[in-house]
Amino acid sequence: MTSIVSILLVAYRIYAIYYCTKKARQLGRNVVGWGIFSFLLPLIAVMVIMNIKPMSVQRHTYSPNDPIDKI
Repeated sequence: MTSIVSILLVAYRIYAIYYCTKKARQLGRNVVGWGIFSFLLPLIAVMVIMNIKPMSVQRHTYSPNDPIDKI
């Protein structure tokens, strides 16, 4: 009985790593960090990554003609 539970826990841990890294890539997050986090705490990692939003990339375009106060 305990070997079945152990196998299921390992299978869930592997699935959590796969899910979190795939979702992290879609959201523009750190894939390696999420993989490690999901290996250590799979249930918490899956719950957290399901509820975060994509990274927003703020890009500032600089033009030499912009006044100093706009930079």
